[in-house]
Amino acid sequence: MGKAERLIIYTLLAVLVVATFTDLGQTQAKDKPGEATFSKEINTKAIHLVGQNNKIRASFYLGVHDSPQLVLYDKEGTNRFNFGLAPAGNPGMSFNDNNGQETISFGDSYIYLFKEGGHSTYISGSHITLQGKGNALLIIEEGNLGTTIRSSHISLDGGAGYPSTSIWSSHISLDDKDGYARTFIGRDYITLNDEEHNTRAVLGSTDLKVPKTGTVIKRSPSSLVLFDKEGKVIWKAPPE
Repeated sequence: MGKAERLIIYTLLAVLVVATFTDLGQTQAKDKPGEATFSKEINTKAIHLVGQNNKIRASFYLGVHDSPQLVLYDKEGTNRFNFGLAPAGNPGMSFNDNNGQETISFGDSYIYLFKEGGHSTYISGSHITLQGKGNALLIIEEGNLGTTIRSSHISLDGGAGYPSTSIWSSHISLDDKDGYARTFIGRDYITLNDEEHNTRAVLGSTDLKVPKTGTVIKRSPSSLVLFDKEGKVIWKAPPE
């Protein structure tokens, strides 16, 4: 074996030794105690977390049409929380009771509250519905028809160009499209007004002024008084 051949062999051996120690050092660096080696990506359809009782406590998976879903379960295995996307892409979230029945549901534009006995409340950007046992107890919506509820009164508003109704603790007002009361119901009387906003009839207790004397007479709740468009009394019962 000549010098040239020996030089080539020694060079190859040196390269092999260096490569071996380099690979060993990298392996030891990865396997240091207390350090874990992680993959940059995990490709899967579902991940399930299982508790000590072998029941699934959480699931992250692809549902219908590959829509992502996150579901959390209690220790009994009951679905208590859901979060994910619908097949159309809109997000949603819901909370369930210990029987797995929905109690609150959220969407990107609504809130749904459920109660025992079939009662529910639906709230969206322009709509509120209080639902009884299969029947809508109250609907509040934006548009030509709407209902407003406050602590002092309820307003049924038909919108611009439509009649409306206001209900207070002491009276009810049925208004025309311009917002003027056409029928006014008080505690002990009812007033009817014409399109010119003149009082034309009063059923029940009212005050009448005698033109000649200026005296104000209080009519009883059982009386009826009719007026002309000028406000003059044209008929009344009883007469006095």
